[in-house]
Amino acid sequence: MATADPVHVSEALSAFPYPGTREQLVRFADRTGADESVVTALTLLPAGRYASSAEVMRAVAGDDTGPGH
Repeated sequence: MATADPVHVSEALSAFPYPGTREQLVRFADRTGADESVVTALTLLPAGRYASSAEVMRAVAGDDTGPGH
């Protein structure tokens, strides 16, 4: 998993309207000017639908195998 500061990931997605897919998360972060490391980390997430920022944060940290786990 790419290294991205969890605070930056959280900030980049603070206004994201969950739930959303990995692709939607990546587009949102890119469109709102997130740091390249954040966009890369989101790109590398397991495919699927993420119900909340907590799910995304667990996946970014590598604590989970993907959405819904």
